[in-house]
This record gives sequence, C-alpha cells and structure tokens, in this order.
Amino acid sequence: MKLGIIVDSSCGLSKKQAEKKGWGFLPLYLYIDGKEYESGKNLSTNQYYKKISLENETKTSVSSIGEINFLLDKFSKKYDHVIVYCISKNISSQTKNLLKISKEYKNVFVVESKSVGQAIVKDCEEILKFSKNVKSFEKLKKYINKIKEKHYGFVVPKNLDWLVKGGRASKRIAKMAKLTKIVPIIEFKNGKLEKGGKGRIFNKTIIKITKKIHNKHPNAHLMIYHANNHEINEIKEKIEKIWGKKIESYLLSPIITNHIGLGAIALYIRKK
Repeated sequence: MKLGIIVDSSCGLSKKQAEKKGWGFLPLYLYIDGKEYESGKNLSTNQYYKKISLENETKTSVSSIGEINFLLDKFSKKYDHVIVYCISKNISSQTKNLLKISKEYKNVFVVESKSVGQAIVKDCEEILKFSKNVKSFEKLKKYINKIKEKHYGFVVPKNLDWLVKGGRASKRIAKMAKLTKIVPIIEFKNGKLEKGGKGRIFNKTIIKITKKIHNKHPNAHLMIYHANNHEINEIKEKIEKIWGKKIESYLLSPIITNHIGLGAIALYIRKK
C-alpha cells in the first residue's frame, strides 16, 4: 500500500520538516497587527515567539481552499491512499473544510482529529508503520480511529491576560487570580479544551498535575508542550523525576499559543 500523509502546521512541523518526511503540509494562517503569515511556511515557530507579545493584535484562520485542493489533487494521484491528519476538529473548522473538499477524492481519508502538536506526528508515524503490514485500507482506517481516541492532557496558562484578550476570562477574574496566585487548569479531553479546575502557583500546579497523570496512566507516553516558557528546563527536570525517565518537550505551535498565551505549559499524553 502506497500511503500519503498530509498534516497542517498545528502539528509543530514546518513545511520543510514535513516535506523532508515526504508528507504534504497545509499552513494555518496567522494575522499579526494586520499582516498575514502562513504558519510553518513563511513564519517559523521561533520567529513567531520573537515577534509576539500581549500588545499585538492577532487572529488565526484555517488553510486556504486553493491550497487544500492543490495538495489533495497532487497526493491523490501520487498515492494509493491519502491520510489527512490535522488540528482537532473540536477547536478548529479545518477538519470540517477538509471533509467537505475530500468528497471529490475516492482515495482520501480525513481523520476526524482530536489531537494537536507533536502527538499528531507520532500518530502519523505509527500509521505509516502499521500500513506496511496490512493490505486492507478499511483495516487501516479502523486502526486510525482507534489511536486518535488515546489523546489526553492539561494546559496551564501562565498569564490570564491572554485569556482576557481572547474573551475567555474577565478582567475581574484575572485580577483576583493574580492577587491569590490562583491559576486555571484547562483539560484537553476528546479534542476539546474544557475547564479542569484550578491550582495555586504556576509551577506547583504543573507538578501536581504530573503526579495525577502518572498515578492514573503510568505507562502512557508523556510529552511536554510549552509556549516559550523560560523556566521549562527546570520544570522538565522535576517532571522527569516523577515520571522516572526522560521526557520529550516541544514548543507549542503559534496557532495554539495564540489562544492560550506565552509561557503556558501543556502536559499531553498518548495512552497505551
């Protein structure tokens, strides 16, 4: 089975990195102070973090219809089957657009994603590996639908001002949180960002969540995502002591950071 893979920039790869793997790449769009950027294509993650601040006016957008059509047409002709695996369908309309357009192609399968970040890359690598041992594409689709359900995590914003800016918290709540050192906990479940409680003091909350995840899913594959948090090395060391082994850490893609803010940390697992 000759299998093609297409991802978008929410997975944390750049266009160059994706194409090095032989994958197709769909950039999501960022608008910073009125200027348009294609995330992962003409704006790298590092460039984004050097450019962005709370004062910038920002918004995001899905991939263009023209780019989607071009890539699906190209890959559907090149491969027996094509897997398109992008940002969670529950936090973006990207998948909805892809599902609609993909109806024109008989050999294109759009994953109704419930994932973000490098976990998508890990899934795609497993999908490619699994595909080498199966002849039935229906069997491969069942496998994909099974592994996409194994994602789970928590996000802890560093600064509530970003949530206020995005309309996700009031100024009054943000002020009270600062005075009492309370930090909100956002749960990533079924591909959705939901209220997950609250903690006291940012770093202590990260450690508390790590212990909670480890107690419940000790054999899970843990990853750390962060939005350019300057204390990440120190925090990572503490997390690794709890987990008992080295943990991979990745910068969050600009698209995700744009909503949860600089300094945020996410603990993300792929269950066995």
